[in-house]
Amino acid sequence: MKYLHQDLLEALEEVSNLFNENTINERRHLRGKLEKASLDVQKQLLESLENVIDAVDDVYIDVKTLHDSCVSLKEQLYSVKASSKPFFIQAQKLKVERTRIHENELELANLLNKYQLDEKESNILLSKDYPFNQSLTLDFFRALDKLMSIQKSCEMLAAEGYEKLSRETYDSMETLKEQALDRIFKWCQLQVRVADVNNIHPLLRRSLKYLEVRPTYIEHLFEEYSSARQSVVLRQFQEALAKAEDLMEDPPRYLGDVLAWIHQASLSEVDALNIVLKLDGNSGLEKVKDKAIGRLTDGISVPFTTRSYNMALNKQLELETIAKATAVASFYLQTFYQILPKACSFLVAMDNFCSSCLLRIGEQLNLYGSQISSFLRVPPSDLSAPPEYMLFLSSFSSVLWSLSASEQVPDDELRKISYSAIEPILSIVSEPFEALSRMDDAIYSINLLEPLLKKTVLYGSLEEKTRSLEAQITRHIATVSAVYTTELLQVFGLAGFLPALSSPDSNEKRFDKSSLTQLSERLVDASIFSGSPEITNLKLLPPSKKEVIKTSVNAVSSIYLQLYEAVKSSETLKITPEKFSELLLSVIP
Repeated sequence: MKYLHQDLLEALEEVSNLFNENTINERRHLRGKLEKASLDVQKQLLESLENVIDAVDDVYIDVKTLHDSCVSLKEQLYSVKASSKPFFIQAQKLKVERTRIHENELELANLLNKYQLDEKESNILLSKDYPFNQSLTLDFFRALDKLMSIQKSCEMLAAEGYEKLSRETYDSMETLKEQALDRIFKWCQLQVRVADVNNIHPLLRRSLKYLEVRPTYIEHLFEEYSSARQSVVLRQFQEALAKAEDLMEDPPRYLGDVLAWIHQASLSEVDALNIVLKLDGNSGLEKVKDKAIGRLTDGISVPFTTRSYNMALNKQLELETIAKATAVASFYLQTFYQILPKACSFLVAMDNFCSSCLLRIGEQLNLYGSQISSFLRVPPSDLSAPPEYMLFLSSFSSVLWSLSASEQVPDDELRKISYSAIEPILSIVSEPFEALSRMDDAIYSINLLEPLLKKTVLYGSLEEKTRSLEAQITRHIATVSAVYTTELLQVFGLAGFLPALSSPDSNEKRFDKSSLTQLSERLVDASIFSGSPEITNLKLLPPSKKEVIKTSVNAVSSIYLQLYEAVKSSETLKITPEKFSELLLSVIP
């Protein structure tokens, strides 16, 4: 019993708990129960297995049928596989072909994108979706940039030999381009008509850059802008004229204020034009630009000309006033040349105005000089310049100073005006005055020419005329000096010794001794010469008078020195040459 398994022992112990008595009968009875129960179980098992066997048989039949079907299907699959292999190969080929077609489609799409515009881009350029007066957009410029890129690609394509294809594409793009540029032009027209330098559309400059390939468009835009601004400038100019009415009585100031306003307005308008219509240094359009700049001031040409002529060329105005007004106009004319083109109507009007003023000044001075020359024909008793002549020179000098002060009046014009004024004077002076002696004629001429020389010497443009006047004065001074020297020789008794001094004989005996004695006695008593009416009081201006006296004294002193040295005796001529020179200077009035 000790070898029984522990589990068995535990089971038996549990059974012992169920059955209290352990007798043979009980054991037999229990055995019978167990066998009966076992039999029932086996019976139930058999009954159950009958259904299972039927089910298994059914399953077997189904499995067998399935097996047969699978075998048949397998055979069919092998058959299908064998028959579908060509289709599979064909499918592979189609797949490769499809891949190739897809790649070609991508290449074609890229090619079309490179050489064609899509519908949206074409519509933008053709303005189908946007009216021409609507603001341009960045999409429009992107489409236009693409179009121009296509044209460049067409040029490269043509260089590679595809001329027909590239030409067709290029022409189609050119048509679109022209329509796009036309739209840009119309839009720019609207912008420049109302352009304000402080409020410029951000796309205007970009638009102008595209239009530079069509100079005609740019020229029209410049005309449009300048015409619009011309009316504005004219209106502002008329307002400025109205404000300056109080200055009409002072022509130089009035003209200066008006021209100063025009100068400032011109600078502002030119700067505004350069900002609104900036061309990025396109030199080919400079003439168009200059023409537009000139047109800005065209409107004020007529009112300016009318006002300036009526004011500055008034016959009641003095020449000095006209000269000052002319100087102001000439100064501003040169200033305007740096801003406006020379061919513009305003500068032409200004140049004509300055020329007319200079012409009138020249004519008036010539007439004035001719009138003054009549006073010069009858010299006054003191041989001085007549007051009318000095007044003329004062007016002449004032005119020249006014014209030259601006430093803009051409030297040729200054010379022309000066010559027209002084030629009548010089024509009178160049002829001898019949009522005067040779000496008085020269003195009177010097007195007329010296004041004139003082006026002309101030102006470099009159250098030639100044030299001519100096030469004439020098010639007349020489004439006066010669006559005056002869007079002094007569007064001092030296004239009789001239033949002996000029004789080649150096012997002292060639001089008359009694004459030398008389000369010496006469010179010792200097009082007989003081206030002598025989010594002419030179009616010259101080500079010329000093020059004549110096020349004459030197000449007479030189002759006395020759005589003194020829005599070689201080007993015969008691007055030394130095004392004689002092005597001359003391008695000359």
